[in-house]
Amino acid sequence: MALVACDDAGSARQVPERALPAASASASAEPVQADPPCVEACVREGACRARGTRCVAARVEDCARSEGCRNDGRCTFRLDECVVARDEDCAEAVSCRTHGACVHRHGVCVPGCARSQFCRREGRCAEREGRCVVGGDGHCRKAAVCADEGRCHADGERCIATSNDDCRASTWCKTLGRCHAREGACIEASSEGGAGGSQQQRTQ
Repeated sequence: MALVACDDAGSARQVPERALPAASASASAEPVQADPPCVEACVREGACRARGTRCVAARVEDCARSEGCRNDGRCTFRLDECVVARDEDCAEAVSCRTHGACVHRHGVCVPGCARSQFCRREGRCAEREGRCVVGGDGHCRKAAVCADEGRCHADGERCIATSNDDCRASTWCKTLGRCHAREGACIEASSEGGAGGSQQQRTQ
């Protein structure tokens, strides 16, 4: 909790509330109301009310509008603070979109890799040290990068193209002519590149 300015008696000054712009686009258009000593804490943490020497959360709406909700999923009002309490709190957070931290666990958002866009798109379905990474060929083969780009095999923490067959079956081959595997990616065959190149020459 953030400390606030105190008067000579040791208590936070109780003065008229100050309206602040909403911190979250998904929250109501109604302005956030904060006690002046708690302006920054209100925007950052949803702690908009002065109580003694602390700023505390007092309303569901203040949590929902806070940067803590938008960035880290701390959207649920509980007692006098904003906390992560449900998977739904994490689902719209920046940390979910950027790091796959989309599941609530012990009060924080952590990677829910198997259900994340990283798994569906890039095969990063396994959790390792708080990150979503590729766990094997099976993850790659089920991911969009296999069907789209021919990257169907795991190499460390990423999916790469190792097979001409995978490249030929990919969308990239059909639409861009990238039908040959080389250095982890599907590429266009050169005019000297064997059957693929000969076919390109015949169709030109």
